[in-house]
Amino acid sequence: MVVVVTHYCCSSLYGQEMRHLEALRERLVAMEAGRARRERRLEHLLVQQQAILIPDSSDSDAQWRTLVDEKNREIDRFRAELDAILDVLRQLHSQGVVVPFRRGNVPPLNQSLR
Repeated sequence: MVVVVTHYCCSSLYGQEMRHLEALRERLVAMEAGRARRERRLEHLLVQQQAILIPDSSDSDAQWRTLVDEKNREIDRFRAELDAILDVLRQLHSQGVVVPFRRGNVPPLNQSLR
């Protein structure tokens, strides 16, 4: 666009119009330079933000992995305990012991047995 304006300025024979077109050309050059500066600044800011966010995300990932590992260990302990209870019940059943179960007599899980 600047080339078109410059070409028109050089081919024009009018003094005042020539000065006006030259001023417009200078303004366009200044606007393009300003745009280039803003783009470089934004690019720099993006690089800085990425440098800040990447370590945070790896720390966050590590925290989540630790939490998931802890929960998996908890689940494994629960399964082992449940398997042990089921083994005892199977042994009792194989010995012919009948375990009484009355639905109305079972206390809620949050109350202790008396």
